[in-house]
Amino acid sequence: MPLLHVMDHHNIELHGVALFNQNKMSGELSADQTLRLLLLDQKQDKEPRLNIKVSNDNAIKANNYATVDIEDRKSNMKLTKNSAGQFQVGFDVKLTLNVIEYPKDSLYIQENVDDLNNRITAQLTKECEEVIQIIQAANCDYYGIGKHMRAFYYRDWQNTDWKELYPQIPISVNLDTEILYHGIVN
Repeated sequence: MPLLHVMDHHNIELHGVALFNQNKMSGELSADQTLRLLLLDQKQDKEPRLNIKVSNDNAIKANNYATVDIEDRKSNMKLTKNSAGQFQVGFDVKLTLNVIEYPKDSLYIQENVDDLNNRITAQLTKECEEVIQIIQAANCDYYGIGKHMRAFYYRDWQNTDWKELYPQIPISVNLDTEILYHGIVN
């Protein structure tokens, strides 16, 4: 649910989303974290523009970021049960990117494109994992993992206290990015 902040009598500001555990608000995500949450969502149709921190080297803060459009996204969530009877969830996400703005430029050199791609992958993976930790701590099953468990592992579902199990389930993110377009970005 959108998390709004009242600025004055005529203006409101969107701060992100409120997370719910059944009918109670149990946490919140910022606007940037919400975009990371949606990256993993299989049902999300819109492809956002992301601002990603790719460096800490520059004194000018804006020069540490790259702005990318997601041209194509494939997301798959898989719930599995290992031989010890423990559940785990894996997200496999493939993103095709278009670099809109990158202050360092020089993306005509393939080595620089590969380096930027690796930095984007690492940063987005880290941010997505942080979002997953937040939603698990809030006991908010945004991705419907419980529904998958109930559908595919019904016997286990019946013998499980979902509120206790959900925050403990290991959830991993395997993110693969490819910079397909970069043109003139400076």
